[in-house]
Amino acid sequence: MILKNKIFFIHGNNMDSLYEQIPKEYLPVEYGGNNGSYDDLVKDLENKFYSYRDYFLEEEKFVSNENKRVGGPADGNLFGSEGSFRKLNVD
Repeated sequence: MILKNKIFFIHGNNMDSLYEQIPKEYLPVEYGGNNGSYDDLVKDLENKFYSYRDYFLEEEKFVSNENKRVGGPADGNLFGSEGSFRKLNVD
């Protein structure tokens, strides 16, 4: 088989099966875990992103000037995928 048998799990109301996949230490209190409340986790994540603000602002400065690029603009024909797909007949 090409794909794994279980790509995702459905736990429903059975939290024990969830805890087998994700330890309680990583889950918020609302899901029976001990990693703080959901709202606190969201605030922590927002603060974490905000702490990288200077990095993101600095990264915005690094762009390419396409007017200085030698040759024309890149398009799909340059990558060789044009015409390489065949139609599959599925019964």
